[in-house]
Amino acid sequence: MKLKSFRVTCYKSIVDSGECRLSDYDNITVLAGQNESGKSSILQALRDYENGEIDADSLRDDGSTPAITCTYNDFQEDFKNDKLFENVQVTESIRKLVTGIKELKIVKSLDKEGNVTISFDDEFKAEIAKLLEKDNQEISKRNEEAKSGSVVKEEEVHWDLDDTLDEIVQELISYLPNIIFFDDFCDLLPDQILISDIKSKNKEAKGLQAVKNVETILGADFTKLDDLSDGRRETTQTTYHEAITADFNEKWKQRIAEGNGAKVHVKYYRNTTGISYLKFYIETKKGEYLSVEKRSQGFKWFLSFYLQLKAEDKRTDHLIILFDEPGMYLHSKAQLDMIKVFEELSSKNQIIYSTHSPYLIDTAKLHRLRLVLNTKETGTTIEKITSNKINNQKDALKPIIDALGLEVASPFSVAKKNNVIVEGISDFHYMHSMKQILNKDYEIGLLPSMGSSNSHLLMEICMGWGLNWTIIFDDKGAVKDYNKIKKQFFNDNDDETQKRIHRLKDCDGIEDMFTVGDMKLVDAQAQFSADKKNSDVVYQYGGKELYARLFYEKVRKGEITRDKVSQTCIKNFEKVFNFIETAFEI
Repeated sequence: MKLKSFRVTCYKSIVDSGECRLSDYDNITVLAGQNESGKSSILQALRDYENGEIDADSLRDDGSTPAITCTYNDFQEDFKNDKLFENVQVTESIRKLVTGIKELKIVKSLDKEGNVTISFDDEFKAEIAKLLEKDNQEISKRNEEAKSGSVVKEEEVHWDLDDTLDEIVQELISYLPNIIFFDDFCDLLPDQILISDIKSKNKEAKGLQAVKNVETILGADFTKLDDLSDGRRETTQTTYHEAITADFNEKWKQRIAEGNGAKVHVKYYRNTTGISYLKFYIETKKGEYLSVEKRSQGFKWFLSFYLQLKAEDKRTDHLIILFDEPGMYLHSKAQLDMIKVFEELSSKNQIIYSTHSPYLIDTAKLHRLRLVLNTKETGTTIEKITSNKINNQKDALKPIIDALGLEVASPFSVAKKNNVIVEGISDFHYMHSMKQILNKDYEIGLLPSMGSSNSHLLMEICMGWGLNWTIIFDDKGAVKDYNKIKKQFFNDNDDETQKRIHRLKDCDGIEDMFTVGDMKLVDAQAQFSADKKNSDVVYQYGGKELYARLFYEKVRKGEITRDKVSQTCIKNFEKVFNFIETAFEI
């Protein structure tokens, strides 16, 4: 099974989160938003759902009772083995109903006595009740017929709805993927641990879970080190060191000290009284062994993160793993390393993490993003990044906009022979999109300036480096800047200026080059209309930059193609590219 969506009601700052559908394209979903928006509360609610315990501190002052609803799909693989209801007596009709379901909602809520109750949604419950009633009627009918001697009398059985539902709930819950909530430093390797504590699984022993994680990763049993000869034990320790160090350094790509990464050592010792124990060291300089506690916060967090996740990944076929602000202790490059670990884990696990860091947002995969908003009127809600509810919550978009800026800036270079200067990031994305749609396979540099007033700076850089350049301006908003360039660089000659600068006719923004239908290819529910300019409406759906990036993403994935955009759009952009081709003699 997979988690398709979830919904949280009456929990801390959440009145009704709305249904949050997880990423349809892969197994990673990102909850983005500012601090205090309620991201942590959402993840904690899912944690409580898994544990079947809702803390009293999570109750709202209005007396409402919390409920968390999870909807699951993709059951077919789980039910292939025909072991469903192997230990539960149900009718054949119910077996067929359950094994044939496409999706299932399970609700966990807090009742008035403070107990957590588990139930199906009403629609599924009604279907089961209908089948049970039908089965009961058929049994009664056969028993009536038995009185006349026409059939052999059967033992009379009447199915109880509540009891049967409880059995079905417990059976299906055993198939659900486990949800784990990753807590900072929850499993930090200790300086040392007694072998006897590992054998007895002493819960009071500091770092026991982290040590068990290392055992799981290595496929080892540290308690058996007692029985090995000194030579065999030394060889085994070297094997441990090499295996865990190689994999950890592949994930933790930061180069420390002399550039050799971080080596993780497991060392066995026995004192004079015969008590054996393990010590754990991190070596970053040759011969310099330090305990984990003496490393940086970022290193400790990543090591703890790595051990927990790698071990969980080996233990279970499918997990739903929750992370709350995972990049808090890591600098930007280390956060990029962490995304790569998420990608690896997501091959068979679902990942949900919250963040307000632009470095943890992959702008090539914006389908993963869900925005967490918090208003006085509605509390914490989860929205699509194109929701018009964002209009008064611009701060919520900041990490995404920052990430877009970083993504554009990172490969930024004017070192192209021919360069097209555009007003901003949204123009950059739309021009890239239409270049692909119109199959313009020649190389040009698309250089986004921060508004038309700064375009002349990029123009002067191109001139200074001896590169070809043109500028694409909106028709109205850039009139002043067009005239300034014309006066300063072309002696007020309009004909010469028009050879270098193309103005988008009747467009307040590049979005006006598209029809309403073109803009709705990004979001079919968006309220674009013929009586309003697209460049005005787009601000209601995350803003210009975000909507443009979503358009570009769909073009790259082949979801928006030439046959789907309007002829008006094609004609408008053909004019732009014809201008570029003439200017550069392509």
